[in-house]
Amino acid sequence: MTLTDMPRRPRDPRGKRMETYHGKRQGAILVVVLVCLILVVAVVANLVRGLWLRQQEGREALSRLQLEILVSDVLAAASARGLAAEGESPPASLYEVSPEAWGLAEAGLVRVSYVTEETGQRLLLAEGELRDGETIQQRMTKSIILK
Repeated sequence: MTLTDMPRRPRDPRGKRMETYHGKRQGAILVVVLVCLILVVAVVANLVRGLWLRQQEGREALSRLQLEILVSDVLAAASARGLAAEGESPPASLYEVSPEAWGLAEAGLVRVSYVTEETGQRLLLAEGELRDGETIQQRMTKSIILK
């Protein structure tokens, strides 16, 4: 087979070569690939955002649990002192826990005060908060009846 025997592309009656759809198909495929790429990037970005939000929620839950444990422990210790001092209520006290002491980024602070209600009941009130520098991250208040 020689070069002259090879089939030629069809020509239109005016002598010009007829346009093929090869270039148009490439453009359509490129558009489909770009749309798929954009969708994949959007899905991956959404997954990363979801994982980041779950991590934040986990940190907040851990901080809340640590604060609850801190307030409960201080409340138990203060109630033992308050029950020991039957007649006179001990003065209000302040407990501070440094971040290094419990492995979190926030410092814990608990204020304990004794309150006598009009009915004669003595309450022990513990107000705790977690601080990240000057910003308060979490707050919690618990109280128990002493008498």
